[in-house]
Amino acid sequence: MLQSPIPVGITLSSLPFALVAFQGFLLCAVLWFKKNTNSNLVVANRIFATLLLVFSLMLIEHTMDLAGYFFYMPDATGYIQLLYFLIGPLIYLYIKIQVSPKVRRLKSKDALHLLPLIIALVIMSPYLLSADYNAKLLIYYDRLFPELSDVESDLTFNCEFSSILDWLTCEVRLTLVPDKPQFELFFYSPIILIWLFGWLTQALWISLLIYVVVSLRLLKKHRQLLRQITSNINGLDLSWLQHFTWLLSITIIVFLFFSIQEEIFGNIFEINELLANYIIYGMIGFCVMYIGVRSLQQPHIFSPELSAIAKQLSAENNLVEQNHNMPAKTPMADNETHANKPKYQNSPVTTPLAQDLANSINSHMQTEESYLNPQLTLPELAEKLSITPHVLSQVLNETLKQNFFEFVNSFRVEKAKSLMLNQRSMPVIQVAMDSGFNSKTAFYSAFKKLSGATPRQWCQQQNG
Repeated sequence: MLQSPIPVGITLSSLPFALVAFQGFLLCAVLWFKKNTNSNLVVANRIFATLLLVFSLMLIEHTMDLAGYFFYMPDATGYIQLLYFLIGPLIYLYIKIQVSPKVRRLKSKDALHLLPLIIALVIMSPYLLSADYNAKLLIYYDRLFPELSDVESDLTFNCEFSSILDWLTCEVRLTLVPDKPQFELFFYSPIILIWLFGWLTQALWISLLIYVVVSLRLLKKHRQLLRQITSNINGLDLSWLQHFTWLLSITIIVFLFFSIQEEIFGNIFEINELLANYIIYGMIGFCVMYIGVRSLQQPHIFSPELSAIAKQLSAENNLVEQNHNMPAKTPMADNETHANKPKYQNSPVTTPLAQDLANSINSHMQTEESYLNPQLTLPELAEKLSITPHVLSQVLNETLKQNFFEFVNSFRVEKAKSLMLNQRSMPVIQVAMDSGFNSKTAFYSAFKKLSGATPRQWCQQQNG
C-alpha cells in the first residue's frame, strides 16, 4: 500500500476541531433529551440537535482529514459530505416551528426538504459505490502534494473529451509525484467521478444560500408579529439565530471567495487550501459553540394567552401580503383589490369609534401607567380596556399608526425623560427599570429610535 506523504495522527492543529466536535455531541444529546411541556419546543430542540450533530460530524471529518486518516481510508469519504445538504433544511424547519403560534409538528410535506440530499445521493452514488481506491485518493491530491501547482499537467488522459461519452469512459494515469519517481495511480473509474466533489460542493453552498435567505425572511416576519402583540421581545425574537444565519452567510461568502479567487485573481493572495479550510472550519466551530449554548437557553415564544391573537394576526398579515403580491390586470384594478381587502375588513369598528377608542387608550396609559409593566402584552392591555385584542390592534395600527411595541415604548421613553429631568443623579439603568424597560439595551435602542439621540446626548441637549 502507498505510504501517506503526511504524518498520520491527531496534532495540535487538528485537536481544537476534535474538542469542539465533542462539545457539539454533548450539546446535541442534552438538546435531544431535554424535557419540556411545550410540544413545539420539543420538536424544535430535536431538529436543532440534529443540526448540531451534522456540524459536529463536519468537524470530525475535518479532524480526520488533517490527521491523514483518509489517505488510508478513501472509501470513507463522501458520506458525511452528503449530510451537509441537511444544514439549510434543518435551520429553516427549526425557525418555522419556533415562530409558529400554533402547535406545529413535522408533516409529510416537510420531507420535500430532503430533496437536495436525495439528489446529491443519486449523483454521488457512482462515487460511493466505486471500488477504485486511487480515484478517491485523487480528491486529496492537491493537499498531499502541494509542490505540484497544476494537477492536470501530471495527468495522462487516454481520450480527447470530444463527447459526453468520453467523460464516462476515460481512464487517467497520475505520474511525476515528487520524490516518488515510480509513483503511478491508474483510475479505472469514469473520469467524471474525480470532479463530482467539486460540483457537489458548489451545489451545496448555493442550496444553503437559498435556505439562508428564506430563513432570514421568516425571522423578519416573526419580529414584525412580535411587535404587534408584546412590549418585550428580548429572548423571543430569535436574534441569536439571526446572528448565526448571518455568520453562516459570511462563511459561504468566504468559501466562494477561496473557490474563485485563484481563477479570477491568479491566487495573488497566496492562500493555500489548508489555510482556507482552517478559516472556514474555524468559523463552523465557533457556530457550534455559539448556537449550542443559545439554543439551550431559548424559551418557548408564544404563551397560551398570546397564541390566539398571534394566530389571528399572522393569518391577516399573510392575507395582506398575498393581496400585495397579487398581480393586477390594470392599475385601477390593483387599487380596487387593495382597497376592497383591507387587513381589518371584517371589523365592526368604524372610524369615529376608532378615534374615541384611541383617546381612551391614551388616557388609560397616562393615568394607569400600564406601560410600567415590562412584560405588558396586547391581550393584557385589551382586558384592562374591556375591548378585544383584535380591536386594540386595529386602533393602534390604523388610527395611531403604531404597532403595540412602538406604542408602549413611546410612553416608556417619555417617562424616562421625565425621570432624567427631575432626578438627574439617578443611574441610567435605574431610569430604564423605573420606566418599564427590562434591560439597558432595550432602553437605549427605544430611546435613540424615538428621540434621535442617546439618553446622555438628550440630557446634554436639555442642559443647553
